[in-house]
Amino acid sequence: MSKGGVTLKDVPADKFIAEYAAHLKKSNWLKLPAWVDLVKTGINKQLPPQNPDWYYVRAGTTLLPFLYFTPEASFAVAVLLFHVIFLVAYLGVR
Repeated sequence: MSKGGVTLKDVPADKFIAEYAAHLKKSNWLKLPAWVDLVKTGINKQLPPQNPDWYYVRAGTTLLPFLYFTPEASFAVAVLLFHVIFLVAYLGVR
């Protein structure tokens, strides 16, 4: 642990991703697209994901590297940036 308390590097990645996915689901900020139950996650996959919350987990996994490799960014700034990037890249909101 660091001297200043617990950092993201002290938390196991799977626990962080699970908690962030639960936060996204509970906050209802991230709306699920209509195709979420029909899509595959890769060209090499034959079936859709078995976890019904896979979309929230995927969102958590995309945020983790940003937080991990950008120590000066606070969590709130990272969440805001993630949401802005998501809105622009995937939903076409400008």
